[in-house]
Amino acid sequence: MLGALGAYTQAGRAIYDLNKQVDRVRELSREPLPMERLRFANEREESATKFLQENAVQVNSVSDVNGVLSIEGNVRDKDIIFNPGLRVDADERIVEARCTCNWYQQNKLYKGPCEHILALRMQQARQSR
Repeated sequence: MLGALGAYTQAGRAIYDLNKQVDRVRELSREPLPMERLRFANEREESATKFLQENAVQVNSVSDVNGVLSIEGNVRDKDIIFNPGLRVDADERIVEARCTCNWYQQNKLYKGPCEHILALRMQQARQSR
């Protein structure tokens, strides 16, 4: 039942009413939502997922100091190895990050983390489960 309800919600055919705390059938669109286009927030997130699928991400060190998690590693992107690192606070927010890639050198974190920082964070989350 929950699986079918989840599929209906993802397809835009059901919603969850927060006030009454019930699920309701509601056709938001005539056509099913394009799940492939909605799967990732941006291209960098999609690239980070590909790095994980290709086993191109290695976590070298993880340390926890006063609730701040420091993660260091490397990501192989074709023939180039990038060295991202980041610090994550207790609320799971990236508070500091760095990478040797061109995206990070140009944008820092003003446009969000690069795909290498995202991939490192995702890999560390996988390993800590």
